[in-house]
Amino acid sequence: MIKVNNNDSIIDVIQKIWEEHKNEVIIEFPFWHPILHNYLSLKIIKNKAWTKPLTIITKDITARKIWKKLWINFSIIKDDSFIEYSHKAQIINHNLTFFEYFKYEVKNYIKKTINFFTRNEKIDEFRKYSTKYYQKSWVWFFLLSLLLSVLVFFIVLFFAINKTYIYIKPEINIKTVAHNFIFKDIWDKEDLFLDDKIVKIKKISKIINLDEQFQTTWINPLKSKKSKWSVIFFNNYAEEMYLKPNTRIESKDWLIFEISEAIKIPAWSIDSNWKLSPWIYKTEVNAKDYDINWKYIWVRWNSVKIKDKFTLPWLKDDDKDKIYAEAASNFSWWDNSYERVLWEDDIKNAKVIFEDKLRREALKELKTYLDQENSLNNVTYDLLSYWDILKDIKFDIETPKDIKVWDKIESYILKWSISFSSYIYNKNSVLSKLKSIINEKIIPETQNLLSIDDKSVRVTNLLYENTYPRLEVKLTLEIDSLVSQNFLNKNSWYVLKLKNLILWLDKKEAEKILLNDKNIRSADIEIQPFFMNKISNIPDNVVFKIED
Repeated sequence: MIKVNNNDSIIDVIQKIWEEHKNEVIIEFPFWHPILHNYLSLKIIKNKAWTKPLTIITKDITARKIWKKLWINFSIIKDDSFIEYSHKAQIINHNLTFFEYFKYEVKNYIKKTINFFTRNEKIDEFRKYSTKYYQKSWVWFFLLSLLLSVLVFFIVLFFAINKTYIYIKPEINIKTVAHNFIFKDIWDKEDLFLDDKIVKIKKISKIINLDEQFQTTWINPLKSKKSKWSVIFFNNYAEEMYLKPNTRIESKDWLIFEISEAIKIPAWSIDSNWKLSPWIYKTEVNAKDYDINWKYIWVRWNSVKIKDKFTLPWLKDDDKDKIYAEAASNFSWWDNSYERVLWEDDIKNAKVIFEDKLRREALKELKTYLDQENSLNNVTYDLLSYWDILKDIKFDIETPKDIKVWDKIESYILKWSISFSSYIYNKNSVLSKLKSIINEKIIPETQNLLSIDDKSVRVTNLLYENTYPRLEVKLTLEIDSLVSQNFLNKNSWYVLKLKNLILWLDKKEAEKILLNDKNIRSADIEIQPFFMNKISNIPDNVVFKIED
């Protein structure tokens, strides 16, 4: 092999070729030698080699196109005869890349294997022997091949084809995000240089007038009359029963009566036919002004005939058949009468009821105003509420001047007005900020954001409030979103952890482990092939899928 130095010229190389007396010419050039990139110089070297095979060994591969044009062999091995050179190791060491060397070794291994089966003398002798003494000499070869095929099939089946599909319904969790906002009454100012935490609010003032008619509830006892009637009590107890004065009895239609005096009802007795007979006691009862639902009974029951059984309301259902009463004769008339008067508590109670109604009307008026504003301006204004939506409330009541307490009247009219104020803000600006915070806190690798509940925005904390010169309040707002675990990310540490927990476990045991996870609602495992009952032991062969 001819070694060319860095300072050698074309004349020096030709001189070395003449001095080489071998059947081939192998020249090793240093990196970036000028002769390698000179077409004329390479052609001269090719001519001086004459009929001898010429091979160039070098690390410089930039001039391969020139060498190919001149049919000069270079560092890549091309034929079998070149492999047998004694300097093969040097060529591989200096010139082949890793992939070139790997390709060379694979081809060499395949060639040796083929030569072993085709040129091995012992195999040839055995083949001749088996052919001579056995007519079916290739049966053993077929059986061996079949055995190897089955073995390979099961190896592939257990370690490669065995796949596990896990169909999961994720548990849906509520993720709450909170953020502090400063609400300022600066609606008339520009938006320039406002912090993203500041929300502008606008003050709204309203006045509502209402008239309402109220019924008087007090009945003058001096002017009232109560009906009286006779009833018969039946005692089926084995002991005497004692009823105090004013003991109540009630009918099936909830009418209430009271006994006028204390009575004793003897126990049951045995008649002449040796049968049990209840004791009967007749007494007088007085009608109450109101029934069990506190409705005045005269209005409902005047001139109504009563035939029902009367029971004691304090008895249990099983005992109401043991002691009871019936009318001695049909109630054919009703003499209850009453007189309504205006009582002091009537106006007090009316104020409480009317004040609540005024508040509801005020909120209704505000919502109507907001609906109109949102529709006309295509915006989403909402009421600011952190303890009460209505501010600066003033009530003004006007009672009729021609009536007074204890006047005999059925009804009266109250006139009322309410003045109040409230604040509105642009809800979309707040929602936009809260949604961006949620998206920042969601980790896509481990969580899926399903939805954000716009209606869940609420105030949870009042940090401070200033009312002078304009309202400024700092509030903590919260919003809810629905999230689930991301089981489709193969590189997630959470998914890898679940896979490692169930590798090579029985199907039922794996399902128990998965169902114990707080982020999984249900899990259904499918293993392929069908006769396998264990999870694959290769994490990449365990595939999670999400069920709708």
